[in-house]
Amino acid sequence: KFDFNFTKYINSKFKHIVYQDDIHAYYNLESDTKLISVTQALKKFEQDNWDAILKACAKKEGKSPQQLRNEWDEKARIGQERGTFRHNYIEKRYNREVFKEKIDVIEKYLDQCTDIPILNELVVGNDIIGGRLDNLSLRDDRIILKDWKFNKSFDLVKKYKLTNGLEHLTTSEFHKYSLQTSLYKYLLDIDCDIEVIWFHEDEYQIFPIPYLKDEVEIILNKL
Repeated sequence: KFDFNFTKYINSKFKHIVYQDDIHAYYNLESDTKLISVTQALKKFEQDNWDAILKACAKKEGKSPQQLRNEWDEKARIGQERGTFRHNYIEKRYNREVFKEKIDVIEKYLDQCTDIPILNELVVGNDIIGGRLDNLSLRDDRIILKDWKFNKSFDLVKKYKLTNGLEHLTTSEFHKYSLQTSLYKYLLDIDCDIEVIWFHEDEYQIFPIPYLKDEVEIILNKL
């Protein structure tokens, strides 16, 4: 049987790790240090030749590099705003808030999901890194670490590789989110399964995620 004292244990374990929302920063209160966010950490393993990639793509599309960069930045801004709205929606729905206008694909997932939510928006970290995982739920006495994603696309592999010891992985959403959620599991230090739930227009897909412990240790050692 699941021991619900688990929630008390987890909250106590990370009570010294805090998140300041207005500046998107994590802190370890015990050591009085600002932490590297999980997102920032993963960017250190992406290629640093994006200017060359941008120029090549711009030439292929018959545009200037600045014009293409502006288009990319605008698409990223719109996608981030859309993702933030939807992320806040599912978070508030888990807190039993209601909305005048429903997001049907999220409601469809919630209606079909029989998992028991345990913790939402949990801030975790150590002496180096900090992050906030979306959800821990209970399914048949197994803990499931869940991450909500709202990207326009969700590639399993991509052309470009990660760097600094992670060259066997690509810059695909699947690989980057596998690293992200594996970092959360490593910080939690519990036995759990991992899922990424990708919401797109009218449907959602659930991706079981492998635990990339070796890769997590490479990341932490580099940091």
